[in-house]
Amino acid sequence: MTNPITYAVERIKRSGIPKEVLNFAFMDIIGNVETIDSVLEGIIRRTALQDISDAVGDKVYIPLKEDYVVKRDVGIGTVIRIPSEALQHKSILEVLQVTRNTMFYSNTQFFGRYDTGSNMESEAMKMMDNLSSASVESSAGVIMLGKNTFFIRDYYYTIDILSALVKVSYHENLPELSSAAKPKWFKFCKLAVEMEIYNKVIVMLDEGAISQGHNIGMLKTKIESYESAEEQYYEMLENEMYKIMMFSDKNGIRKIAKMGVPNTY
Repeated sequence: MTNPITYAVERIKRSGIPKEVLNFAFMDIIGNVETIDSVLEGIIRRTALQDISDAVGDKVYIPLKEDYVVKRDVGIGTVIRIPSEALQHKSILEVLQVTRNTMFYSNTQFFGRYDTGSNMESEAMKMMDNLSSASVESSAGVIMLGKNTFFIRDYYYTIDILSALVKVSYHENLPELSSAAKPKWFKFCKLAVEMEIYNKVIVMLDEGAISQGHNIGMLKTKIESYESAEEQYYEMLENEMYKIMMFSDKNGIRKIAKMGVPNTY
């Protein structure tokens, strides 16, 4: 079964946007470092997939492990990288909170690897109190450094007693999307590509640039028709894709069921 990313790429090439427009818009990279398929996939991932993840991405608790520590500096903090497998091959969009696991709170032996005495233990417990009282919407003290990698400022003890509440993206191949929603997903991705094409080449077209024998008149007319793509894209994101993704995702369905909202998709 074709995943939604590939489905959108194939439909855009076949019936969404003329090949001549795609080749003209991306002639600076196609054939040199990328194919048209990789260009379209890149736009879909960094625009459509990213935007729906930002809007609807799920919040999950991830128990932290010592194996996740990349670097620890006493007096500075700890850098942690969560492996993709622990996130079901999703990506962390934001760390909302780092808090202690209550079951470990009174078990001070977990600090033994790094403690040198009661003062260090006391400081660690104070740090746990500070972490546990943080607002669930607060990311104070936590800085994202890269993919699934973040820094906890001023914490340099064992992390086995901690969990991170994170907002995660959808899976990179979007298996959450239902088959019934694929046509609207295609339309959404097509608008994302049209938006990028328009913003990328409209100035060049207005300047009358001609390259590689393209018929600028016909291309300009077609590309100018994409002027409203950006507005349509964000309207669809807000009014349709949010609901579609909520009803496609199992966690979203559970949330909606509690609210008593009927599924119309």
